[in-house]
Amino acid sequence: MCSSDLAVRRRRGDRIAIARHLRAAGDLTSAAYRLEAFVAGAEAATDEAALDVARELLGAAIEVADPDTRLELLARRAAADFALGDVAAGAAAVEETLAGARVAGRWDLAAEALLAEANLGFPPNITSAVERIERIDEVLGGLDPSRVALRARLQTWVAHTLVNVDHARAL
Repeated sequence: MCSSDLAVRRRRGDRIAIARHLRAAGDLTSAAYRLEAFVAGAEAATDEAALDVARELLGAAIEVADPDTRLELLARRAAADFALGDVAAGAAAVEETLAGARVAGRWDLAAEALLAEANLGFPPNITSAVERIERIDEVLGGLDPSRVALRARLQTWVAHTLVNVDHARAL
């Protein structure tokens, strides 16, 4: 590892440490300052594959975030939950994100939450697959057509699922 790699890792570690110290300090600083530190720390932890720390710091960020930012952070926490194998927590975060996204019209965040769930792999049965596809169809209906990459990711997941559960619809 070269010295520049070490410097990058040290800065990431600093962001994580600062976020954890601010979390322990409570309300001694503004919510906006803590939110920024918590998100930076979570991003640094994710970069280091410390997903448990990322989930912890995303949880702290969710506590101090405004409603719109909270939805974005919930979708990100869902991905961390699923990656850590905590399916129940991930599913709860997805459902909360979907509910809030519907109200706020933030279909991009609903899409990100569903894609986090899709990282679990294919649904365990046809009924579950159809339910997920219906949720994705709802999100695609609300998602801005200009979000081409996000739409493509959702449609690819649907196509892969349909090939496994409903060949006629897949074609």
